[in-house]
Amino acid sequence: MDLVVDTCIVSSASKRNTPQSNRSRIILDKIYENSHKIVVSMEMKLEYEQIRSFMGPSWFLTMMRAGRVVGDKIDMKDIRFRKDLKIAVGKKYHKSQIKAYWKKLEKDIRFFEAALYSGNVIISNEKVCRDIVRDIANVDFITESIRKLRLLFWIYTYDSNDSEIKSFLETGFTDTFVIPIDWYLLLRSA
Repeated sequence: MDLVVDTCIVSSASKRNTPQSNRSRIILDKIYENSHKIVVSMEMKLEYEQIRSFMGPSWFLTMMRAGRVVGDKIDMKDIRFRKDLKIAVGKKYHKSQIKAYWKKLEKDIRFFEAALYSGNVIISNEKVCRDIVRDIANVDFITESIRKLRLLFWIYTYDSNDSEIKSFLETGFTDTFVIPIDWYLLLRSA
């Protein structure tokens, strides 16, 4: 399975004994153990190479050597998508909120582009950005490029149960794995 792993997960994989550090190490281990690939654009690769956490650099290098990094030589910037996303932010939020919300969204837009390029799963502990994109994916006014956001799954690691994340990374999308409702960007009724 192709996964987009936010650099915050990789940089959180430190030696500290905190819930997020422990969870990040487990996620990286499970990705490697289960032969998943990670989707990394050229822009993201530069960010990955700057990580200085306990586990991050060696994990990324191991993934590269194993041929399990996809897209690292591809510029995935989608100008049409970025433009549509900015318009959608303008239509969804009050005029006084647009600039702040766009700034929060713009810094992580590369993860959406990577997920739309290959695979459809983002693993991140970035809640604000996920919530903004969820709001946009669920508006009535929507373009084709924004509609594609509805196909993505966002595993928000702070709220997700460790056993759910492990199970998903071990089995993927199977009949036996029930996808937690909050992983969908398109809101669905329970």
